[in-house]
Amino acid sequence: MKTSPVVTLPAANPAALLTLKSATAGAFTFARGQGALFSGAFGAPCGQPDTSWWFIGAGSAVGRADSIIVTNPAAQAATVNIEALTASGLQHSATSLGITVGARARAALPMTSLFLGVANAALHISTTSGQVHAAVLRSEYLGSTGHGAQWLPPTQPGWQLVPVPTDASDAVLVIAAEKSASVSVQAGGAGGDFSPEGMSAITVPAGSVVM
Repeated sequence: MKTSPVVTLPAANPAALLTLKSATAGAFTFARGQGALFSGAFGAPCGQPDTSWWFIGAGSAVGRADSIIVTNPAAQAATVNIEALTASGLQHSATSLGITVGARARAALPMTSLFLGVANAALHISTTSGQVHAAVLRSEYLGSTGHGAQWLPPTQPGWQLVPVPTDASDAVLVIAAEKSASVSVQAGGAGGDFSPEGMSAITVPAGSVVM
């Protein structure tokens, strides 16, 4: 088994990242927090490099210390753009466009260095040259105490049925397409399925977020 060099995230979100590879087991990414605002150990399988990645639920508001990790396994540098879809529309910044990730290198980017005051955004990570693997580490804190962290799963395009946990306090609908979509929210109970009031037909315009 070959192990890549350990990459340390910036001090605002200190964590060691390790990627393990083997001929039979594929690839695995492991993060271990070492700071007051980020503690614990988290693992996730690695996907194949691609030119486009979507993640739902990233943020940079108070109480969040999320990071975007972009890995370029190729022998040539890749150029990456990161955009955020929020309730107020599409956002990008001078630091989120044209990011160069060197050959066989990894960039760890705190959300606060790209977007300020964003809560539960949909992130689109795309390349204008090369292919990359992208991951988003969501970390929450209160004061000086960490309140947990997790890898956000990549969002698959074209989903028609999306299960939502019954204890979810809110949900974010994102339409990352050229056409608007009609969404119906249904809840299942002992008496069967039903649509909560006002949620039987929700129209989400193309390229927008509804919370």
